[in-house]
Amino acid sequence: MNVLVVCDTSWDNFAEMSRRLTSNNIDPNHRINVFYGKQMKHIYALCSKNMLPMYRLCINTKTFIEDLRIHLQSTKFCIIFHNFTEYNTISTILISICRENSIPYFVFSEHTDNFFYNGELTSARFKKCVLNVQDISGRENINCDPNFDISFPIETNTLKDYSQIVHKLRNSYKNVDDNKVKRSALFIDEKCHKQYNYIEYMANKKKWLKEVIPK
Repeated sequence: MNVLVVCDTSWDNFAEMSRRLTSNNIDPNHRINVFYGKQMKHIYALCSKNMLPMYRLCINTKTFIEDLRIHLQSTKFCIIFHNFTEYNTISTILISICRENSIPYFVFSEHTDNFFYNGELTSARFKKCVLNVQDISGRENINCDPNFDISFPIETNTLKDYSQIVHKLRNSYKNVDDNKVKRSALFIDEKCHKQYNYIEYMANKKKWLKEVIPK
């Protein structure tokens, strides 16, 4: 089961993250999904410390909405570290989508020691709320239609089309294989192969005779 974790671009309260992203709160059999961003290394460190498997999600600005919709189909709940000071970000759009599609989500903010569970401020224990989240069933038609341009946590011009990267890697491996074939020894026919073996045998035989029966 997947758990999607997102942060504000300026989020730096890693103590709050360390309180929430623990194996005591989240089932270690769940997989933490995180989009690439500057906080990812801190989340990775926390997941490693708590033996929580983490899966990195690429950001492709051209297909992000569709990619997010697909991810949410297999996401049990979302964890959002958000101070309500940044807008048009992934945090903003995720809260909107979760609210509209009844996807369980938790919002942790520096404004309160409590947290928001499905939009409602609660003082309940985070672990208890997580245990009450029902398993996914019938979540296929997710409405994802933002009416604003999303501000991504990394520069757009640094984003790469990973489909092109995969294509280039395949071509590179193909070129390596082709070069191996070109440089390998080729036998024109079976007769040539037998002649080569005979010549090699006679040469080895002469060498052996010289060593055994020196003149």
